[in-house]
Amino acid sequence: MKNSLSVIILSVLEIIIGILLLINPAGLTKWIVMVIGMILTVIGVIGCIRYFTTPAPEAGRLSLHPSSPPPIIYLKPLHCNCPLKGAGK
Repeated sequence: MKNSLSVIILSVLEIIIGILLLINPAGLTKWIVMVIGMILTVIGVIGCIRYFTTPAPEAGRLSLHPSSPPPIIYLKPLHCNCPLKGAGK
């Protein structure tokens, strides 16, 4: 029951947001961006407060263990140095 109720609530909210976007797209987009900005600002302030108020020994326990391997990031090349087919001789 809870799952179907959440689907219905989400669907109704999507319909309302869709109608509001059709009526006033610039105004609603402005408010959405402002709300996201406020949320990110609050999260950033909380993170700064926690950073400066956490004691050093406790902060050391929160970091990655030095013996753990660093995360591996695979990047795709931005361009290919191979010759193009059909580009001439």
